[in-house]
Amino acid sequence: TPPSVFTDAELRRITAPVTVLIGERDVIYHGGPQAALARAQKFIPEVRTHMLPGANHMLPLACPDALITPILGALA
Repeated sequence: TPPSVFTDAELRRITAPVTVLIGERDVIYHGGPQAALARAQKFIPEVRTHMLPGANHMLPLACPDALITPILGALA
């Protein structure tokens, strides 16, 4: 099943804390990764965003060590 895109209203309704991790070289987001992070910051009430330098869409393979801090922070 292809992924769907949340509407702005759907993003606003998210009440749980959210951490968004996107690779700097990810190509799946309309407008690029920076635009995706900006949209998350604009519409998700409790969001933390992280751009992972040099990484593509396969974050666990591209930058496993860079994931540790933001993931642990999300779980705290």
